[in-house]
Amino acid sequence: MSVMAIGMILVGAISHFRIYTIKQSLDSLNYTHLKTISTLLKIKDLYEIDIFDTLLELEKGHISADDAKGIISNAQELIDEEWDEFKKSSTLLQTYRKIGFKLNYEKINENIERNLIYGIEEKIQKANIILSQIFFLLENSDGSLAFYFMKNDLYPAIKLTNTYIDNLMRKNSEYTTIEKKYTDRFYKSTLFLIVSITFLIFVISLIIAYKITKEISRLYASLEDVVEAKTEELKNLNTNLKLKIKKEVDENRKKDQIMYQQARLAFMGEMIGNIAHQWRQPLNALIILIQSF
Repeated sequence: MSVMAIGMILVGAISHFRIYTIKQSLDSLNYTHLKTISTLLKIKDLYEIDIFDTLLELEKGHISADDAKGIISNAQELIDEEWDEFKKSSTLLQTYRKIGFKLNYEKINENIERNLIYGIEEKIQKANIILSQIFFLLENSDGSLAFYFMKNDLYPAIKLTNTYIDNLMRKNSEYTTIEKKYTDRFYKSTLFLIVSITFLIFVISLIIAYKITKEISRLYASLEDVVEAKTEELKNLNTNLKLKIKKEVDENRKKDQIMYQQARLAFMGEMIGNIAHQWRQPLNALIILIQSF
């Protein structure tokens, strides 16, 4: 029974370890969501700080067009890198969902997320085109038209891009919250199920072990009674056999004594007969002598 209990504990421990591994995999999925949110936040900061603020400084005349172009070009490269990183993470998330991590997103429409991604990519390309036009105009000393495009086309495009990014971050946050709740609920319910099944199997094993032990005890007790009865019967048989042997020995001794007495009497009779035979001739001679007188 102790071996069975240890086996149940080992099964429960291994099952718990496997469930914990699955939970870690789902937690890594949540980490990927957080990573995508962090990437989007970096892109938003690049637009607001490195591009938008730089253009404001350029418009105020605090920096030159070449300096602004250098800062914005670096920002564009970083934005492209971060956007590529975001798309990789997003593709990874979609792969996870396709291979088995698909959850119940009743409150979130995945098409909205897809449309936001396409919208941001379109706005990034549009902003890059407008920036190229602006710096082309600045290089050709057409600052008024460049600032016009900046105010009427570029600034709205950047704000719209940041709006799209905010909406996408909110959707990813919703995904993260729902998946975290699902992960915790899945882990707790599965753990409860495993513990319950293990406990149930353990109880059933105890009941079966108790019944088997009880049956073995009953069989042992009945076998003990049979052995005791047979032992008593053997003792009685041995006692009777001893009595019979003693009786037979006594009878044999009596027979031996009778035979000895008979042999003795026979010997005495034979001896008397021999004596009589020896005395018969002298007596006959004596009788003849007496008769002659």
